[in-house]
Order: sequence, then structure tokens, then C-alpha cells
Amino acid sequence: MWRRAWRSLVENVDVVLCALLVAAALWLLKGLSHEKPEEAIVMATLAGALFGAAAILLGNWIGRLNERMKNAEDLEHRRDRLKALITAELVNVAACLLGADEIIDAARVTLESTSGTLSPDLKLYLPRDMPFTFGLGVELCIFEQPVIDALVTLRSNLAITREGMEEISSRDGGAWRMDIIRLANGLRNTMNVAAECFELFRAGDAHEPRARWRIRCHSRMPCETRFRRLFPIIL
Repeated sequence: MWRRAWRSLVENVDVVLCALLVAAALWLLKGLSHEKPEEAIVMATLAGALFGAAAILLGNWIGRLNERMKNAEDLEHRRDRLKALITAELVNVAACLLGADEIIDAARVTLESTSGTLSPDLKLYLPRDMPFTFGLGVELCIFEQPVIDALVTLRSNLAITREGMEEISSRDGGAWRMDIIRLANGLRNTMNVAAECFELFRAGDAHEPRARWRIRCHSRMPCETRFRRLFPIIL
């Protein structure tokens, strides 16, 4: 609380000094009628100088305020543009994850009805990367921390899921039922993380209270249902 008050005071020190100078000038003008003409001239001159200094300080404060407002608008505009581009990449990733989920689920059903191993070709359904999003670097810091955490987690999960699918596709002896189930569970977890990312970007307000972001992030809705609600365009 005290830090916030001190920061507000420092940011608006020009207004505080302006108010003090105006108060001092008014005090001088108030006592002009009780002074001798020579002293009244000096006091009036001093009061005029105080008013001039107060006007300069007020102008400086207004200029900095306009600059801060312009910077905030530019930041919000850049954030909105990045959101639109990252959301487009998320939809692309979601489309690939849905295709992979269908193939892996079909492989699981096949192994449940038959014994032995299966050699599914998953190379066409490998999770797609997000080169634009993950190439932004420190530019991602314009978003809230939950958004950054979700994107970093998504990148890790995509890499792990891609590695698991490549390993099963290249395995000579084929994959057992437990291997497919483990891969399916990992894929569903990646889908949930992707849904969380999309929910965060769909929230729209980068300054939304952190608690409401967590409510969205920790949704227990099944990932297939979440994908049908979040990505209707690709279903």
C-alpha cells in the first residue's frame, strides 16, 4: 500500500509541486492589501513567477500523461495483433491434435479387440509447431504471466507428444496396447493445455483479475468437449 502511494506520488510530483506553488501564490496575493505599495509590487511579481512555474509544471505533467496514455494504447494494439496471430497458430495446432487423437483412439480400439502389437503410421499426424509464437522471445512478456506459463507448457507438451509419436511410428516390433494408451493420455494432456491457451487468449482482457484467469485455466471439462466449444471451425 505504501509502495503504491509512494509510486503514485513520484509519478505525479509535478502536480503536487504545482498545487503548492499555486497555494503559495494565492497566499501572497491575499496579503497584498495589507502591504505598502513597494512591497506589494514585489509580492505581486513573486506571485506571478509562482503562477508561471506552476503552469510549466502542469504542462509537463499533462505531456507525460498523454505520452503514457499513447504508450498504453500502442501496447494494447500490439497485444491484440499478437493475440490474433497466436490464436491462428493455436487453431492450426488444434486441428492436427484432433486428427492425431482420432488415429490413436482407433489404434487403441483395435488393440483392445485383438492381441499383439500394432504399427500405426503417425508421421502424418505429428503435432505442428508454432514458429511465430515461439519465435517472439521476450515479446511474449507483454502478456500476463498465466498466458506465458501456458504457452511454455504447450511447447514442452507438443515436443514430448511429437517425440512419442515418432518413437512408436519407427518402432520395428510395433506398439503394445499400453504404449498406445500412454501416448493417448499424453496427447489428451497436450490438447487440454492447448485449450487452456486458447481460453486465455479468448478472455480478451489482459488486465483481467488473476483469479479469473485461474478459473479458466483449471477447467475440468473433458478435452474433447472443450475442443468442440473452443474450435468449432475445424470440427
